[in-house]
Amino acid sequence: MKQTDVGQKIRQARVKAGMTQSDLADKLGLSWEMISRYERGVNSPMHQLTAIARALDVTVSELLQEYDKSSVLYENHVYKIPFVVDMSSLQRGKSGFRLRNGVYFYGTPEWVRQIDGEVFALLPSLAKDHTGKIRKEGAVFVLLHNSLSDLSDLYVLYDRGSLSIKTADQMNDTDKQKILGPVLGQDVRFISE
Repeated sequence: MKQTDVGQKIRQARVKAGMTQSDLADKLGLSWEMISRYERGVNSPMHQLTAIARALDVTVSELLQEYDKSSVLYENHVYKIPFVVDMSSLQRGKSGFRLRNGVYFYGTPEWVRQIDGEVFALLPSLAKDHTGKIRKEGAVFVLLHNSLSDLSDLYVLYDRGSLSIKTADQMNDTDKQKILGPVLGQDVRFISE
C-alpha cells in the first residue's frame, strides 16, 4: 500500500471522527502541518500509525485497508459513495479499472444506491465532455464497468491519465477499449442559477 493511500485513509477517518488536523495533532503531540503531510503522503505516518489509529478510534488494519465496495458509507441517513476529484483516485490494472482509497465521499440520491455494481461520483471538470450533455457543476455518477452497456448512451473514457465523455456513436474501436464506465446521471442539487 502506498503512503498516499494510508494518508487518504487517515484523512477519511479523521473527517468521520469530526476532528480537524489541529485536533488530531494535539492528541498526538504533533503539529497540524505534520498531520497534513501524512494525509498528503509527503511524510510516512507508519511510525505513528498505532497512535493515530488510537486517536481516531479505528484499528491499524482499517488505515491499511484497500478500497472495496463496503467502503460505501451510511451516515446521517445518507448513502455516500467515493467522489473522484482528482486523477490519483483511479488506477488501471490488468483486470480493468479500480478506485483507490477515496478521501472524499458524495451523498447519493436513493436511485444511485440501488444500482447493481460499483458506482462513484466524478467531478465534471476532470473529464472533457464531447457530448455537450454534462453540466460543469454537480457530480456525475459513473458505474465502474469497462464495457458498453444498455444503462446509458454516455461513457467516461480513460486515456493516458485523462478522462473524456463520449456517446457510443462518437467512439471508434480504440475508444471502446478505454471505457471506464457508463454515465448513469448527474446530480445538480448544488447548482444555483
